[in-house]
Amino acid sequence: MTISNNQTAHKKYVSKFSMMGTIISLTLFEQNEAVVNGVYDYLVTMDKVFSANRSDSELSKINQNAGIKPVQVSQECFELIRDAIGYTKQFPESFNVLIGPVVKLWKIGFGGKKVPTDEEIKNRLKLVEPDNVILNPSQNSVFLQDTGMQLDLGVKGSLKM
Repeated sequence: MTISNNQTAHKKYVSKFSMMGTIISLTLFEQNEAVVNGVYDYLVTMDKVFSANRSDSELSKINQNAGIKPVQVSQECFELIRDAIGYTKQFPESFNVLIGPVVKLWKIGFGGKKVPTDEEIKNRLKLVEPDNVILNPSQNSVFLQDTGMQLDLGVKGSLKM
């Protein structure tokens, strides 16, 4: 290790773990197992709330009940979905939290690859309308009005191939 400009060398403590479909690397400049465990536990909790690929997550329960009924969720989940829908409406040309049904047509990362037809894409684009998401702040509930709609907040969880 080279030290220059009178800087003091600092040890780095790196913890790595697999979660949410990626490798998470946590770097601390002092050894602190309690912090590492706290971050890990927090991420496990967030995975259980926000993963689109865990059948037991709050987000998956919303998706499973699309077109059926509203789903009551935690305050954290509700607020993130509310904000994501708001950004989808504000930036419709560059961001859509409901795009999952369209993206999944290609089956990349889901055990295959294919180029969907124009008709398949056209049909799935009907499922990405943010005005078809009903948010009830007094109940912390989310309702996707159309069967097949899906929220995807980018937390992948464990994929089974």
